[in-house]
Amino acid sequence: MLENRTGREVRIGSYQKIYWPPGFIAQNIRFLQHEHPEREPPIEVGKVVVKGSWGRLMTFTRVIPQLDIYKVHLVIPPRGPKTDGSEHDLISPKKRSGESVAITAVSLHELTLDFVRSQAAATRGELDPYRLFITEMVLTDLKEHGELGFEAVIENSVPKGEIHVKGRFGPWNSSEPARTPVGGNFTFQNARLGDIPGISGTMQSKGDFWGTLDREETRGDAVVPDFRVKGSTHSESLRTVFRGAVDVTDGDVTLQQVDTTFGKTTVSAQGTVSGEGHPEGKMAVLKASVTNGRVDDLEKMFTHSNTPPLTGMISLHTSIKLPAGKAKFLERLQMTGDFETSSGKFTSHNTQDLLNRLKESAKGESKKQQDADREEVSSRLKSHVVVKGGVARIENLVLEAPETMARMDGIFNLLSKEVDLKGTLKTEGKVSDTQSGFKAFAVKLITPFLKKQHTTFVPFEIKGPYGQVTARLDLGGQKKL
Repeated sequence: MLENRTGREVRIGSYQKIYWPPGFIAQNIRFLQHEHPEREPPIEVGKVVVKGSWGRLMTFTRVIPQLDIYKVHLVIPPRGPKTDGSEHDLISPKKRSGESVAITAVSLHELTLDFVRSQAAATRGELDPYRLFITEMVLTDLKEHGELGFEAVIENSVPKGEIHVKGRFGPWNSSEPARTPVGGNFTFQNARLGDIPGISGTMQSKGDFWGTLDREETRGDAVVPDFRVKGSTHSESLRTVFRGAVDVTDGDVTLQQVDTTFGKTTVSAQGTVSGEGHPEGKMAVLKASVTNGRVDDLEKMFTHSNTPPLTGMISLHTSIKLPAGKAKFLERLQMTGDFETSSGKFTSHNTQDLLNRLKESAKGESKKQQDADREEVSSRLKSHVVVKGGVARIENLVLEAPETMARMDGIFNLLSKEVDLKGTLKTEGKVSDTQSGFKAFAVKLITPFLKKQHTTFVPFEIKGPYGQVTARLDLGGQKKL
C-alpha cells in the first residue's frame, strides 16, 4: 500500500500483526530515493499503526478507518532544477500500481519537516535546513489526487509557544513538492516574547495564511498586554495588525505592512527579516513612521521615569537595521531618522518655567507680573538622529518656543545614559528673569556681551546622566544662530 501511494521502494524494519481490532504495527519505515537508495531517504517514519474492523475485513471492503503515524521526518527540496542527483518527487503518481486503499482519517504524531535551503541561502553560508516541528496533525477528506483538510499543532521555537493551524492542503505537486498549495487560519497563544533579546511580554495572535508549502502569505493581528523593552520600567499594551510573507526555504520574512498601536500612537512599518550569512541569526531592516502620535507614549517605552520629560504630538520617519548577534539590543541597533514634535510641554517645572518666563519677559513683563500671570507656552522640537553602537548622535536639534529658539548638537549614550549637548539659545526675553539671586546678577552682568540689538545669543552646554543633567554657559562656544 505504501509503495503504491508513494511510487517508492519501502523498507520496513519490523512488522507486528494485531487482531482486536484487526490491523498491524510497522516500525522504522524508510522511503528510498529512486536513483540512489543508499542515500539518506527523503521520508522516514518511526511507526505506523493501522486499525481496521472485522466487518470491513469480512466484506473485503478496502477501507482503513484509522491510520496513526509516529515520528515522521520529511525532507522538502527547494524549488528549481535538481542539482545533486536526487529526486524532487516525494510522491510519484505515475509509478503507482495495484488496487487503491481508501483511508478515512490519518493522525500524525511528531512530524518534522526539513526545508532544504535555496541556492541563494547556501551561498550565504546558511546550510542547515529550515526545520518545522509539528506536534500533532490530523488529515481529513482524504482523496486520491485532490486536496485534503488538516488540523495541526506546531511548536514554535522563537518566541516559544504553540501555533494551532486549520486549513486545506494539496493537490500534491509531485514534480516540485515545495509548490504544493496550502492555506488556512492560525492562532498563536501565550507566545513568550522574552525569548527575543531586548523585549518581553506574552503575545496572543491569530490570522490567515495562503500560498505554497515553501512560501506563505499571511495577515492577522496580535495583542501583547504587557509588552516591555528591557531596560525600561514601563509595560505597555500593544495591538498589531500585520500583512507579510514567509519564505520557508530561507526562513526569510517580508513585512508588507505592520501597524502597531500603543496608547494614542500608531507606528507603521515595512521591511524584511532576512539571512545575511550570520551563524547567529538574521538581520531586520525596517522603515518606520509615526504621524500625529504622542511623544510621551514613545518616551514611556524606553525610560525608567514615571513621568515622561516631554508631552505633545510627534511625527517621525526612520530607517532601522538590527543585525544578528549576541550583543545587547541597543548595541546592535542602527537607526537613522528625523522627528518633529508640536504642542510640546516639558514636565520638568524648571525647564517649562524657563520658556514661560522668556516669552513673558519679551513682552516687557516684570518678574512680579510673570509670577502673578503665569502662561504655559508650547514648544516644538525637531532633529536628525543617527544611532549606532549604543550611541545616538543628535544633529541640528532645534527647540522653538514663542520669542525663543535653541539649536543643539551632540550625543546621547543609550547604554550609560550620558548626555553631552552643545548649542546656542536665541531669545528676545531677559535671561536674567529665568534666574534668581546671585545667578540673576551674574547673568545681567554678562548679557551685554551676548546681546545683538534686541536679541540675546547664549552659548550653552548640557551634560550629565539622563535625569540629572546640568546646563551652563559655554562662553568658549561658537554662536551658531
